[in-house]
Amino acid sequence: MNELDGLTIYAWVGLDEWGSGKIGIKQALTRAGYVPLVAMDYDLPKLQALRNQVEEQARFFGVTIALVKLTLSAVMETVPHAE
Repeated sequence: MNELDGLTIYAWVGLDEWGSGKIGIKQALTRAGYVPLVAMDYDLPKLQALRNQVEEQARFFGVTIALVKLTLSAVMETVPHAE
């Protein structure tokens, strides 16, 4: 899929704070509920602006949280548009 070539997203990730041992995408509580802390490259500054809150979460739960860059390696499934 040409429009996805070179796709890169950024996310705050870290170990589950409740001890499952799994790494996951960190979330933020908003008026709309929990949203994943993930952004496209053009919104990266907004994600980086959350660093203070992410640091507070890391200190409170005693976990390391990292801002990572994820690049598309495969398209697992597609859903075609309706004609």
